[in-house]
Amino acid sequence: MAYIEYVDPNDIPEANRVNDQDHILRIHGVHSEVMRHHFTLYKELMYRKGPLTRIQREMIAVTVSAINECHYWIEHHGAGLRRLLSSKQISIEDQSSLLSGLIELGDHQSLNPQDKAILAYTSKLTRTPGAISKADIDRLRAQNLDDRGIHDICAIVAYFAFVNRMADGLGVELEDRFNER
Repeated sequence: MAYIEYVDPNDIPEANRVNDQDHILRIHGVHSEVMRHHFTLYKELMYRKGPLTRIQREMIAVTVSAINECHYWIEHHGAGLRRLLSSKQISIEDQSSLLSGLIELGDHQSLNPQDKAILAYTSKLTRTPGAISKADIDRLRAQNLDDRGIHDICAIVAYFAFVNRMADGLGVELEDRFNER
């Protein structure tokens, strides 16, 4: 059980309700303005058309969550990454290999150079944000990432640092659909 109460959706002001009942959003019911803004930011960073692919965004989410040892988000975005990879006809074995590499923070030799650069930056920014320098940005630029792409990588890393701490700090548990697998 979460460390604080989930608020019944019917008790949340209508203007702040979101069309999602995941526990991470429900935990914000005690401060429903945050819930609405959280949901809006999530949709913008993870789904809005931009220079990063959906697969790259999910790889960032899983990597940050793995570094932070946040089981809730590893499960959520690991499942999302599997769905995306399946839609590209990536084999179950290759999906498992990629996810294992991300979760175990292992070798990413099978990834293309751009994805490797994104995940190297993701890892460094998550572990040692004060050590980021222009050279790190230059490595991203060398992989054809523009300012918007670099911004979005940084924003997604920062977003998952925030939500990892929300999930773990408030004891947010996985939804039943994950426990049934």
